Amino acid sequence: MDVPFSMVFSICLAFGVCLAICVGRLIVRDTGFRVDPERALQLSSERYRPMLRLLSDEDLNFLRAQPGFQPYMAAKLRAQRYQIFKAYLHSLDRDFRFLCAAIKTLMVQSHCDRPDLARTLCRYEVSFALGMMSAQFKMALYRVGLGTVDAARLVSLFDVTRRQLRDLVPSVAIPSL
Repeated sequence: MDVPFSMVFSICLAFGVCLAICVGRLIVRDTGFRVDPERALQLSSERYRPMLRLLSDEDLNFLRAQPGFQPYMAAKLRAQRYQIFKAYLHSLDRDFRFLCAAIKTLMVQSHCDRPDLARTLCRYEVSFALGMMSAQFKMALYRVGLGTVDAARLVSLFDVTRRQLRDLVPSVAIPSL
């Protein structure tokens, strides 16, 4: 009875360590660019709205209902949509990291400590990293014809982070969304 428990515990522990390493790598990545909070404020979640329905089954179902439909057409559409979604996801990740770097820059330059903001930002980064991992896994499944990817939570988290930055820089005029 101890051997199965030990094996399950070891597997769970190994999985947890791997997950922690993956999340840590996603969070700690160097942005590699100069952080300009005003430029970060110009980023908009509207740019990512098309990705919310890009992998939906609506277009595939419409295609299947057309006369002359061949299965290779659906596979080709899936492959094209996968590539477009992958580019959107990469861009969303880069822009989110840029927003976080801008917030961190402002926090360092600030005259008052904001441990509440630091905790919140850390929570956002972990949630975003987990969401990215989930989206990438679901994308792999989508590519082989299983399921879809819902990026609404990632886009929402991007928008919330952008609002946090906007609240830190009240003197900058930002178009409301």
